Amino acid sequence: MLRRRPESEGDFARERVGRGLATLDYDRDGDLDLALASNRGPAELLENRGGAESGRSIGFLLVGGASNRDAVGAIVRIEGSGLPQVEERRIGGSYLAQHDPVVWFGLGGEETAGPARIVWPSRFEERLPPLAAGWVYRVRERQGVVGRRPAGFRSVPGRGGARSPGLSR
Repeated sequence: MLRRRPESEGDFARERVGRGLATLDYDRDGDLDLALASNRGPAELLENRGGAESGRSIGFLLVGGASNRDAVGAIVRIEGSGLPQVEERRIGGSYLAQHDPVVWFGLGGEETAGPARIVWPSRFEERLPPLAAGWVYRVRERQGVVGRRPAGFRSVPGRGGARSPGLSR
């Protein structure tokens, strides 16, 4: 069970023996948080509380077709006004930990990202037009963007009207 630590500033200076670390957008605010498993200690959630000054983001949830379903090994490259950014869809990465399946990019103050290029594990290359910041795009191999949801979407369990965190079609 994760113990929520909203006061995570300064937690990086505390000594601990870590056993697993995963990145995810736990609070669905568009920035990455960290889940840390410690040896002989409780798991911790280190929330990124950068707020508005941390800028915009964009995410890609990749779905393989000819490649493996989770698109492990796909390379996503986005262009923009600054330097190009490149990320690989990976699983694992730390002892007994799995990262968020969304491939995230920070955009600073940019309102769009792209064009984007995805090289799938099957070696098929897919090009996407510039896309608006603030969204997680579901991209299916050889079909392009097939859905999206707000990057900052939150579902509030136990409250009336809470929506599923799924992607629109």
